[in-house]
Amino acid sequence: MTVAYVFSEDQGMLADSVARFLERDYPPARRRAALTAGFDEMLWQGLANLGLFGALFDEDQGGFGGPVETMALFGPLGRHMALAPVLECMVTAGSILAASTLGPDHAEALTTGTMRPALATLEGQARDPWDLTAVALPMSGGMLSGAKRWVQGGDAATHFLVTARDGGALSLWLVAADAPGVSVTSSLRIDGHGIAEVTFDSSPGTLVASGDEAARLLSLGLDRGAMAACAQAVGEMDALMEATPEYLRGREQYGVPLASFQALQHRMADMFVALECARSLCWHGTLAFERPEADRRAAVAAALVQVGRSARFIGQQAVQLHGGMGMSEEMPVAHHFLSLTTFGLVRGAEPLHLRRFEAATEPERT
Repeated sequence: MTVAYVFSEDQGMLADSVARFLERDYPPARRRAALTAGFDEMLWQGLANLGLFGALFDEDQGGFGGPVETMALFGPLGRHMALAPVLECMVTAGSILAASTLGPDHAEALTTGTMRPALATLEGQARDPWDLTAVALPMSGGMLSGAKRWVQGGDAATHFLVTARDGGALSLWLVAADAPGVSVTSSLRIDGHGIAEVTFDSSPGTLVASGDEAARLLSLGLDRGAMAACAQAVGEMDALMEATPEYLRGREQYGVPLASFQALQHRMADMFVALECARSLCWHGTLAFERPEADRRAAVAAALVQVGRSARFIGQQAVQLHGGMGMSEEMPVAHHFLSLTTFGLVRGAEPLHLRRFEAATEPERT
């Protein structure tokens, strides 16, 4: 199924303003220089000064946007591979906090970017953040002890949203990064984005939600983050679809441009089809937030499967069509390839999302 959608005038202006800012103030050389840091504070502040974080939140949460505005924002962020944890802190964790009863207390801090919460759910060998039955660190009297791994954006977080259990019931806690007993060990993914391992030793926290409400908020935040990641990946694939034919037109073999070879034209056509399939499912998942929760879960899972397949295919094809230059650090294609490769690693393997799709559509098939 193909979903046709056109940004409204305001949404288009939002995307254009982000693109102009990044083209002017975030050249590739600056990104390469920041690769060893994982977080570009100046970039974050620039995005905040433009008021862009407000586009990630609904009006009743202190913002002026929602899922479609988020998609408009993340296309340019993906195209320019911005090293800032906007997705992890402002969309995934930010959506959870904004939709909770604590949301009004933190609305201004979220929309201005002064607060950067990161979601901390995974422990041990767990790799599925949607698995709410997985182990969650214990808490006692509002004090948390244990460790969380693979905390995306945790290196730059001011707060952590932590899953815990008290007597078996799932709960969600807000813990300041500088709270007593909190220790953060940062590292980098292969695409330059920061992650962290966070340990808690009788660390005080504030209850955000428990039971079914905690599960609902976690599902909402993970789905919002997943669709922002899909929009970001589509932006990166757009960039590769522009750079690759341009490169082929400029390189010659046997006295003619590589772009004139029919076999390479067919490969570019296959890349285009893969991109449009990803874009269509990205829109389908984004618009699903207006539908019942089961429909949303199915649409998000389908988008993750298709975008993951397209990202892998387009990234690999772009590198191969660039030849040896495709792995050169000076070429953006190499960095896009690394970023698109991490999509499936961070968002979960394809079988996971296929199982989620099957579970969400089970009532329809029975």
